[in-house]
Amino acid sequence: MRGSLRSGSVLRFGLGPLSVRVESETPSLARRVEPLFLGGPPRPGAREVAYRLRRDGRDRTRWIVEAPRGRPWGSRDPEELGPFVQGLVLEELLWALRRRLVLHAASLVHPRGFGVLLAGRSGAGKSTAALALARAGWRFLGDDVALLDPRRGTLAPVGVALTLKGPVPRALRPLPRGWRTAILRFRTRDRAPRTVRAIRPGRLAGPAVPVGPAGEEFPLRAVALLARGPARVEPLSAGEALARLWRMRIAVREAPLPCGPGDLGRLLAKRVAAAVVTTARPAEILPTVEAWLREAGR
Repeated sequence: MRGSLRSGSVLRFGLGPLSVRVESETPSLARRVEPLFLGGPPRPGAREVAYRLRRDGRDRTRWIVEAPRGRPWGSRDPEELGPFVQGLVLEELLWALRRRLVLHAASLVHPRGFGVLLAGRSGAGKSTAALALARAGWRFLGDDVALLDPRRGTLAPVGVALTLKGPVPRALRPLPRGWRTAILRFRTRDRAPRTVRAIRPGRLAGPAVPVGPAGEEFPLRAVALLARGPARVEPLSAGEALARLWRMRIAVREAPLPCGPGDLGRLLAKRVAAAVVTTARPAEILPTVEAWLREAGR
């Protein structure tokens, strides 16, 4: 993990305003967590949160995760530890950034410097679209959770790796030099096995960017609602985009929403182009999105 500080079985990295420390009984456990984050050194003054991975003292076949808040969580499958720790860390980050609107969406930065949201239901292709655009030189901010500042209308980096729930599509191979891929296996709640590929987009992701008053953020200028089907673009009004995007919001642990639908609607009506973007194949994503943005004057 670039910029992280590792010593034996200790993993430390920055994630926005947090300094994350993961301690484990063996280096192999730390390696189950490491691929899921983009990494980078903690920023000065970051608040430290620590997690510990260990065997259960009474049942040596069971692994325990100790977190700063809540009761310890356990599993007999060590493959589950990495995704579970990622969820805990992401929840802590979202709580620390509770004044932002959290959306179930991918977020990237166009080479011209403005932010783009790719929203959609599970299976709509957010991660695949994010990977296709990142390969083309867009800056990757996140592929599952987006952080929108409703007051300033800006997107901030999330700091977790891009994850695909299957193989990298043929049209997106090979990954550019410097990108790293880790295959992670774990079980879902119904105990079905699941494989994901955690991809860290090398230099395009950049170092971990501090999120906060001094952090780098990007003005939101476009929102694409992703769908599967023949390649086409259907422009949306600000009201139509609001109705669809508001359903993508994520509640953060008892924190009040930082804005109402009216606030988001005014932001979308200002300078944000919105459309339903439909593609059937990964190779269609880049030309379809780029053509739409050119037509919208973005």
